[in-house]
Amino acid sequence: MLDRRGFILGSISILHSAACLAPSQAAPAGGSARFICGTLDRFGATRQGFTIAPFSSDPNYDRKEREAITNEFHITPFGTALYSNRWRSNDGMTPNSGLITLGICFLNGTDSQRALVRAASVKWLTGELGTKMKFAFDVPRDKSQITISFNNSSLNRSLVGRESAQYANKQATMDLGDLIDHVIEHEFGHVLGLEHEHSNPAAPIQWNKQQVIDDMMQQGWSEQDVEENIFARFNKDYACVGDPAFDKDSIMLYPFSENWTLNHFSSAVNTMISERDVRCVTSLYRS
Repeated sequence: MLDRRGFILGSISILHSAACLAPSQAAPAGGSARFICGTLDRFGATRQGFTIAPFSSDPNYDRKEREAITNEFHITPFGTALYSNRWRSNDGMTPNSGLITLGICFLNGTDSQRALVRAASVKWLTGELGTKMKFAFDVPRDKSQITISFNNSSLNRSLVGRESAQYANKQATMDLGDLIDHVIEHEFGHVLGLEHEHSNPAAPIQWNKQQVIDDMMQQGWSEQDVEENIFARFNKDYACVGDPAFDKDSIMLYPFSENWTLNHFSSAVNTMISERDVRCVTSLYRS
């Protein structure tokens, strides 16, 4: 979210998709040799046929809708989620009840795979957020807002926020290839509306751009893909209400090695939802 989740806000409604594998040389020591998530930020989604909502600075964006949501949840106009993507009180299986219940349908998978998802995902629903949000598992597809498909290709990605509900009956809204707690938690961060932390305008990252471009082109990315999904950042006005600062411990941050930066910045594979992740997403749904 932007300033905290750095990017989750914006008023760009983008879906994240496509594989996002990082080259082995970009992995931090002892960390993963690839990115955790294949969810692409912003414009990368257009390759999959999904639409993008306009920036809030676009004079044609729906001001009334944004204002209505702002008033409903008592947050500032610069919250930390894409206003078109954050779940609303009338969404889900228990609309207007004070509890947003997201129905989750498993499209495939074994009992043990499903159990791992249940156990990891609910780690988000602690404290105050647990009084606002709930996950209901094994819901029939026509009643669900989230549809999960397991794969053997190490592909991990998810649609962001309430955008999932638009596609749940058409396709998987989340793909999981690595059944590791922190991967599942990362993807459910997207479900709740969070975007990737490296796009936080406060991120102290000075990119070694040519190195990143060269490495990612080897993975099939174009220079434009890299610009839009790694280098681009939201405006600092879009700060997370709950925590308006960059969080190096965020579960939504990719692991980066020093050779991708000019200032020796690097990040490890974060394996736990940080306290600041919780503060940020909680602020999105505080009434």
